[in-house]
Amino acid sequence: MKTAILSLIAFVLYSCGNVTDRPISPVVGHEEDIKKEYAYLFGNFEMSQSAARADKSYMSMAFVLECDDGNNYKIQLTIENPIQLIRVKPAKCSSTKALYIAENGSIYEEKATPIRFLTNLNFKSGNAYYIGDYYAMAFRHVFSKGRRGSWNLKRIEDKYDETTQKLKEIYSISSEIKLNNVVTL
Repeated sequence: MKTAILSLIAFVLYSCGNVTDRPISPVVGHEEDIKKEYAYLFGNFEMSQSAARADKSYMSMAFVLECDDGNNYKIQLTIENPIQLIRVKPAKCSSTKALYIAENGSIYEEKATPIRFLTNLNFKSGNAYYIGDYYAMAFRHVFSKGRRGSWNLKRIEDKYDETTQKLKEIYSISSEIKLNNVVTL
Protein backbone atom coordinates (compact mmCIF):
# COMPACT_ATOMS: atom_id res chain seq x y z
CA MET A 1 0.00 0.00 0.00
CA LYS A 2 2.84 2.38 0.90
CA THR A 3 4.51 1.69 -2.45
CA ALA A 4 1.29 2.44 -4.34
CA ILE A 5 0.84 5.77 -2.54
CA LEU A 6 4.48 6.76 -3.12
CA SER A 7 4.16 5.81 -6.79
CA LEU A 8 1.02 7.93 -7.10
CA ILE A 9 2.71 10.92 -5.44
CA ALA A 10 5.75 10.55 -7.72
CA PHE A 11 3.49 10.37 -10.79
CA VAL A 12 1.57 13.50 -9.77
CA LEU A 13 4.77 15.45 -9.07
CA TYR A 14 6.29 14.28 -12.38
CA SER A 15 3.15 15.25 -14.31
CA CYS A 16 3.01 18.69 -12.70
CA GLY A 17 6.66 19.28 -13.51
CA ASN A 18 6.13 18.37 -17.16
CA VAL A 19 3.20 20.74 -17.56
CA THR A 20 5.39 23.74 -16.75
CA ASP A 21 8.06 22.56 -19.23
CA ARG A 22 5.63 22.57 -22.15
CA PRO A 23 5.66 25.48 -24.57
CA ILE A 24 2.96 28.08 -24.10
CA SER A 25 0.49 29.23 -26.77
CA PRO A 26 0.01 32.95 -26.19
CA VAL A 27 -2.56 33.62 -28.96
CA VAL A 28 -4.00 37.09 -28.48
CA GLY A 29 -7.80 37.25 -28.10
CA HIS A 30 -9.68 39.44 -30.60
CA GLU A 31 -10.66 41.95 -27.90
CA GLU A 32 -7.27 42.16 -26.15
CA ASP A 33 -5.11 45.26 -26.26
CA ILE A 34 -1.95 45.12 -28.34
CA LYS A 35 0.81 46.41 -26.03
CA LYS A 36 4.07 48.02 -27.17
CA GLU A 37 6.16 46.23 -24.53
CA TYR A 38 5.67 42.90 -26.34
CA ALA A 39 6.64 41.59 -29.74
CA TYR A 40 4.01 39.80 -31.83
CA LEU A 41 4.08 37.10 -34.48
CA PHE A 42 1.30 36.62 -36.98
CA GLY A 43 0.30 34.50 -39.92
CA ASN A 44 -2.24 32.06 -41.24
CA PHE A 45 -1.83 28.68 -39.51
CA GLU A 46 -4.39 26.48 -41.22
CA MET A 47 -5.16 22.80 -40.72
CA SER A 48 -7.14 21.08 -43.49
CA GLN A 49 -10.82 20.35 -42.84
CA SER A 50 -10.07 16.72 -43.75
CA ALA A 51 -8.42 16.41 -40.33
CA ALA A 52 -11.77 16.96 -38.52
CA ARG A 53 -13.84 14.15 -37.05
CA ALA A 54 -17.59 14.08 -36.50
CA ASP A 55 -17.12 15.16 -32.85
CA LYS A 56 -15.21 18.28 -34.10
CA SER A 57 -11.87 17.07 -32.70
CA TYR A 58 -9.00 16.87 -35.13
CA MET A 59 -5.34 16.04 -35.48
CA SER A 60 -3.05 19.04 -35.78
CA MET A 61 0.53 20.24 -36.05
CA ALA A 62 2.43 22.86 -34.10
CA PHE A 63 5.85 24.45 -34.22
CA VAL A 64 7.91 25.35 -31.20
CA LEU A 65 9.92 28.56 -31.05
CA GLU A 66 12.71 28.40 -28.48
CA CYS A 67 14.00 31.79 -27.32
CA ASP A 68 17.25 32.90 -25.73
CA ASP A 69 15.35 34.28 -22.71
CA GLY A 70 14.28 30.72 -21.78
CA ASN A 71 10.69 30.98 -23.09
CA ASN A 72 9.26 28.52 -25.59
CA TYR A 73 6.17 29.25 -27.67
CA LYS A 74 3.89 26.81 -29.46
CA ILE A 75 2.29 27.93 -32.71
CA GLN A 76 -0.53 25.50 -33.49
CA LEU A 77 -2.30 25.08 -36.82
CA THR A 78 -6.08 25.15 -36.49
CA ILE A 79 -9.25 24.64 -38.49
CA GLU A 80 -11.08 27.47 -36.75
CA ASN A 81 -9.49 30.95 -36.57
CA PRO A 82 -6.28 30.21 -38.51
CA ILE A 83 -5.27 33.92 -38.62
CA GLN A 84 -3.41 34.25 -35.33
CA LEU A 85 -1.58 37.01 -33.48
CA ILE A 86 0.85 35.56 -30.96
CA ARG A 87 2.34 37.57 -28.09
CA VAL A 88 6.00 36.92 -27.27
CA LYS A 89 8.51 38.60 -25.03
CA PRO A 90 11.26 40.43 -26.93
CA ALA A 91 14.05 37.88 -27.55
CA LYS A 92 16.02 36.01 -30.20
CA CYS A 93 14.06 32.90 -31.22
CA SER A 94 14.33 29.91 -33.54
CA SER A 95 11.89 27.21 -34.62
CA THR A 96 13.36 24.00 -33.24
CA LYS A 97 10.72 21.30 -33.42
CA ALA A 98 7.48 20.24 -35.00
CA LEU A 99 4.81 18.66 -32.83
CA TYR A 100 2.31 16.19 -34.28
CA ILE A 101 -0.84 16.36 -32.19
CA ALA A 102 -3.52 13.66 -31.78
CA GLU A 103 -7.27 14.34 -31.71
CA ASN A 104 -7.27 14.45 -27.90
CA GLY A 105 -4.63 17.21 -27.85
CA SER A 106 -1.75 15.01 -26.71
CA ILE A 107 1.58 15.14 -28.52
CA TYR A 108 1.77 12.05 -30.71
CA GLU A 109 5.27 12.66 -32.05
CA GLU A 110 7.98 15.31 -32.00
CA LYS A 111 10.50 15.91 -34.81
CA ALA A 112 13.03 18.49 -35.96
CA THR A 113 11.42 21.56 -37.51
CA PRO A 114 10.89 21.67 -41.28
CA ILE A 115 10.92 25.51 -41.15
CA ARG A 116 14.42 26.69 -41.98
CA PHE A 117 13.91 30.47 -42.21
CA LEU A 118 12.72 30.89 -38.60
CA THR A 119 16.23 30.83 -37.15
CA ASN A 120 17.88 33.37 -34.85
CA LEU A 121 15.19 35.98 -35.41
CA ASN A 122 15.42 38.96 -33.09
CA PHE A 123 11.87 39.90 -32.05
CA LYS A 124 11.78 43.45 -30.67
CA SER A 125 9.07 45.10 -28.58
CA GLY A 126 6.60 47.28 -30.46
CA ASN A 127 6.86 45.11 -33.58
CA ALA A 128 4.64 42.48 -35.20
CA TYR A 129 6.38 39.94 -37.43
CA TYR A 130 4.66 38.07 -40.24
CA ILE A 131 6.08 34.54 -40.18
CA GLY A 132 4.10 33.02 -43.07
CA ASP A 133 0.98 31.20 -44.15
CA TYR A 134 1.10 27.49 -43.27
CA TYR A 135 -1.18 24.81 -44.73
CA ALA A 136 -1.17 21.28 -43.34
CA MET A 137 -3.25 18.13 -43.35
CA ALA A 138 -3.49 15.04 -41.17
CA PHE A 139 -5.03 11.60 -41.55
CA ARG A 140 -5.72 8.66 -39.30
CA HIS A 141 -4.93 5.32 -40.96
CA VAL A 142 -6.66 2.25 -39.55
CA PHE A 143 -4.89 -1.09 -39.94
CA SER A 144 -5.81 -4.57 -38.77
CA LYS A 145 -3.19 -4.20 -36.01
CA GLY A 146 -4.07 -0.66 -34.92
CA ARG A 147 -4.10 2.96 -36.02
CA ARG A 148 -1.42 5.34 -37.16
CA GLY A 149 -1.54 9.06 -37.82
CA SER A 150 0.21 10.90 -40.59
CA TRP A 151 0.80 14.62 -40.89
CA ASN A 152 1.89 16.69 -43.86
CA LEU A 153 2.94 20.33 -43.96
CA LYS A 154 1.67 20.89 -47.52
CA ARG A 155 3.15 24.32 -48.07
CA ILE A 156 4.35 27.59 -46.59
CA GLU A 157 3.53 30.74 -48.54
CA ASP A 158 4.41 34.40 -48.33
CA LYS A 159 1.04 36.18 -48.52
CA TYR A 160 2.11 39.14 -46.42
CA ASP A 161 -0.27 41.73 -47.91
CA GLU A 162 -3.35 39.47 -47.86
CA THR A 163 -2.75 38.09 -44.35
CA THR A 164 -1.86 41.52 -42.95
CA GLN A 165 -5.16 42.89 -44.29
CA LYS A 166 -7.09 40.00 -42.66
CA LEU A 167 -5.19 40.57 -39.40
CA LYS A 168 -6.19 44.25 -39.37
CA GLU A 169 -9.84 43.25 -39.89
CA ILE A 170 -9.69 41.01 -36.81
CA TYR A 171 -7.42 42.97 -34.43
CA SER A 172 -7.11 46.65 -33.55
CA ILE A 173 -3.43 47.28 -34.21
CA SER A 174 -2.28 50.84 -33.59
CA SER A 175 0.13 52.63 -35.90
CA GLU A 176 2.67 52.46 -33.04
CA ILE A 177 3.17 48.75 -33.81
CA LYS A 178 5.55 48.29 -36.73
CA LEU A 179 4.63 45.41 -39.10
CA ASN A 180 7.52 43.33 -40.54
CA ASN A 181 7.75 40.46 -43.01
CA VAL A 182 10.48 37.96 -42.03
CA VAL A 183 9.52 35.23 -44.53
CA THR A 184 12.36 34.18 -46.82
CA LEU A 185 11.24 31.22 -48.89
